[in-house]
Amino acid sequence: MDDTTHAATPTPDAAQKRKRRKRKKVLKGLLIGLISAAALGAGVYGLVRLLGTEDAAGPEVMTAFVTRGAITSRVEGSGVAVAKDSASVSIPAAGSILEVFVSEGDRVAAGDRLYAAASPELESRLKSAQDALNDALEGVARAQQNRDEQARKVSRVYSELQKLNAEPRSRTATADYAGVLTEVARLRPGDSVSQGDALATLIDDSRYLLRLYFSYTYEDEISVGQSAQVSVPVLMSRLPGTVAEIHKVERISPEGSKLFEVLIEVPNPGTLTAEMEAGATLEGAEGELYPYEGGALEIYRSTKITAPMDGTVEAMDVYDYSRVSAGQAICTVRGAGRDAEIQTLREQLESEQAYLRDQEEAIVRANAQVAEAQAGVAQAQENLAGLDAVAPIGGTVLALGISPGDEVTTGHVAVSIADTSTMVINASVDEMNVSSVRAGMDVEIDQWGQTAWGVVESVSLSGEYENGVSRFPVVISVDNSEDLLLPGSYVNYSFTASQSEDCLLAPVQCVKYVETEEGRQKAVFVRADTPPEDAAELLTDLAEIPEGFWPVLVETGISDSSNVELLSPWFEEGTELYQTQVRPDMNG
Repeated sequence: MDDTTHAATPTPDAAQKRKRRKRKKVLKGLLIGLISAAALGAGVYGLVRLLGTEDAAGPEVMTAFVTRGAITSRVEGSGVAVAKDSASVSIPAAGSILEVFVSEGDRVAAGDRLYAAASPELESRLKSAQDALNDALEGVARAQQNRDEQARKVSRVYSELQKLNAEPRSRTATADYAGVLTEVARLRPGDSVSQGDALATLIDDSRYLLRLYFSYTYEDEISVGQSAQVSVPVLMSRLPGTVAEIHKVERISPEGSKLFEVLIEVPNPGTLTAEMEAGATLEGAEGELYPYEGGALEIYRSTKITAPMDGTVEAMDVYDYSRVSAGQAICTVRGAGRDAEIQTLREQLESEQAYLRDQEEAIVRANAQVAEAQAGVAQAQENLAGLDAVAPIGGTVLALGISPGDEVTTGHVAVSIADTSTMVINASVDEMNVSSVRAGMDVEIDQWGQTAWGVVESVSLSGEYENGVSRFPVVISVDNSEDLLLPGSYVNYSFTASQSEDCLLAPVQCVKYVETEEGRQKAVFVRADTPPEDAAELLTDLAEIPEGFWPVLVETGISDSSNVELLSPWFEEGTELYQTQVRPDMNG
């Protein structure tokens, strides 16, 4: 199928109809054009009337004159009166209300009972807090006990280390007295020895002992210190001796004689040895006294020299029959493993000290847990005491949110109290007047036609900038002992910020802000034929200022709704100032 559309050839009747329709459209267009022209003419006429013509009158310049008089600056505004001191008492935990002791509107003093409640939850919390405190205290005791035990252990290890450090790394066995060495061990440097091993035998050969027995017949004739003559057959010599000891023993000879023992000390001339046969005679009252039989020389004294410690031999330069002097070194032994033992003790000490520090930190943590548990108990006790609530401040009960038998949840506000005897109103003062506002100024308060009086309590030093003006918060205090003001109600306030008597005044509209090299400043425009001496140089001209007016910078003082105080320069009263321009009413 062909989608192309073809126009049909018009018939005579159709052509006549089309001509009539075209004529109507032309007439309609002419009518609309006439109406539009009329409207445009009216609009142009109105615009000309509005803007004026060359023949129309220009705007009227309004001026004012500097006058002398008094001015008062008042601060007015509105705010909400609120109680200076207020408090809310909330339910510390879920529970039930047992009793309520106050009603709305009642006056209460601080400490008065408000209500009594019961809370199993709080009682459970207190028990849990007390259990936690007991556990924490036990933890501190355990930590202190562990610390004390560890401290004792550290002390023991430290003492062992100090003792070991004090001991020499090597020790030397020495001769206690002069003498001769026998039975000397064959040891070389590096040989191992154990403490107590025999190194040598030291013999004191400076003298010998001769043990003889005498008949008790001579008992009274022999005494200690008595001289004796000692004969040594092998040497065919006689040596002097001395009775050193007398032992009243009872030796029976084969012949039946009773004998006692006499020990004679014999100095060694250098040729005596042990086991030599010898005899001795003593001088008696009737002649020489002879022993029952002869004897043999005995060693006066001998000492076993042993290794002083476990270790290895460092030096040993003695042999059998070496003659030594008192204090002479016999053998030096280096302690086996002493350095390793010291190092082991040092490492043990460091480890024990580190563990001791851990125990000290454990005590600190345990004490912190005790403090936390104590705070928990105190808080639980405080919360439990809060079930028998008292008024935190004196005042009036504004709201009561509980009744006996109520089941309440944590945080539910039970009682709201406000001390309405003093109300405060938050006001604000603009930057032009705030410097004149001082604490103690009287303020008139109006609440629905009822008047009260307050005072400025404080003036903030920090302003809040809004809509091009800085405003400073001011707190007004009102004595409401007669309950003239209701909490939360709107009031109007008004007070005199400052006053000036006999000052120069101008309408506030005369003061303009201008731009100078020093920045944005205030100025008035003075009518004059020529520029005044104190005329200011402006960076930009104000288009609205007509000719014949000159800018003069000014300082202003206080202002009210109409006038402002001119502080400088000192204008003459009657000086004409530019104020504004007013166009005449173009509609007659």
